Amino acid sequence: SVQSVTMENPGLHLFLLGVLPVHGAFTDQAIHTSIDMYNFHLKNMCSHLHTCTTYVDTNVFRLADRSLKPHLASGPNDPLHLSEQGVRLLASRVKYALRSRHGLPTGQPRRAPSG
Repeated sequence: SVQSVTMENPGLHLFLLGVLPVHGAFTDQAIHTSIDMYNFHLKNMCSHLHTCTTYVDTNVFRLADRSLKPHLASGPNDPLHLSEQGVRLLASRVKYALRSRHGLPTGQPRRAPSG
């Protein structure tokens, strides 16, 4: 568990990424609800363990229907993998979290264009 890892490694700081949404053509609302609930609990856990964990929010990847934005998916037949643009956005979210954690200038995190 996260708690046991941080207890065994004092000074370790974990960055926990929210689960990314999946491409809408391959999902139903139950999958979106499961992802939302998992991310809710992960974010809540990070807020309670704030000294040793940071939650990296992935909501910027979602459409209003909670599915992955199509231009961030690797293709219409792949519900799970990110396109090159999606990978760049994910990397910028992690970079932002790292810089923020270490008190470095963050600028503005890149946001995916609506679509």
